[in-house]
Amino acid sequence: MDKFVTKKARLEVDDTASLPPTTIVSSIALSSSGESRSQPKPGQSGKGRSFQKSWLIKYTWLEYEASTEKVFCKTCKEADIKNLLQFSSKKDNAFISVGFSNWKKALEKFRLHENTFAHKEGVLKLNSMTNRSVVSQLNEQLDSDMKKGRLALETIFTTVQFLCRQGLAIRGHEDVNSIFFSIVGTPKE
Repeated sequence: MDKFVTKKARLEVDDTASLPPTTIVSSIALSSSGESRSQPKPGQSGKGRSFQKSWLIKYTWLEYEASTEKVFCKTCKEADIKNLLQFSSKKDNAFISVGFSNWKKALEKFRLHENTFAHKEGVLKLNSMTNRSVVSQLNEQLDSDMKKGRLALETIFTTVQFLCRQGLAIRGHEDVNSIFFSIVGTPKE
């Protein structure tokens, strides 16, 4: 077996002659500072991966919490708080409550989450809450006008009822000085 295995001695070759001077200086600075490239920087996982700020621009629904070093979907999180995700049987808790931190597969998971039914439902329902249609705005205005009208009629009826019980005239010689307008208030034009 020994005749098949041959050991070759490693030769150390000085490759610095072929490198430009800036590369030599930076490699010397790295080796002299004592830092190794395998150590993670603060805010990074042990494998040297971390959250990229450019993801916030590409995926506007992302929300990064620096304290936990996790990413959440602010759309799904808000929709879940408001109980809008009623039809979604599969909510992605990694983006809603737990937080996502698998940076190796981040872009793939972001794309997958963006296409889930729960995310789409949350986006649609939150948009429908904030962007009201013209019909719903008209209905709300009609409701408020009806409430104001009912309040005005109730005030008029109770005032007439009071005046009748007291045996007082509703109207005097002039409308401005009448008892009715003194109780209800002057008419607004």
